[in-house]
Amino acid sequence: NKQQQTQPQTTNIMKVKINTEALLTSQTHKHKLVGSIDQGTSSSRFMIFSQTGIPVASAQIEHTQIYLPNLPGWHEHDPLEIWHAVKACVAAVMEDIPEGIQLEAIGITNQRETTIAWNS
Repeated sequence: NKQQQTQPQTTNIMKVKINTEALLTSQTHKHKLVGSIDQGTSSSRFMIFSQTGIPVASAQIEHTQIYLPNLPGWHEHDPLEIWHAVKACVAAVMEDIPEGIQLEAIGITNQRETTIAWNS
């Protein structure tokens, strides 16, 4: 079943980390928080930072490395697995953030050498 193959395994979710002191300081002083989606070659990560750059919360999920036997040194990733991992990281962090705290913006970093082509 294709759908089962593209879902991230929950065992790959690293523990959500919350910097309670930074979060409480941001909440008390109405500081703005910024999110960051970091799409790397081995994992997807979502982090929240205070306006002073202090990490407030993060979650990370590793994704499957698909090695190509006929192309030594090359590998691929399943784009649906990455998409599901990013959504799961964002959800995991946001469910641990107290109600009423909002993000002002979200930045995205990605694998520079990655391309996904699709048929429209």
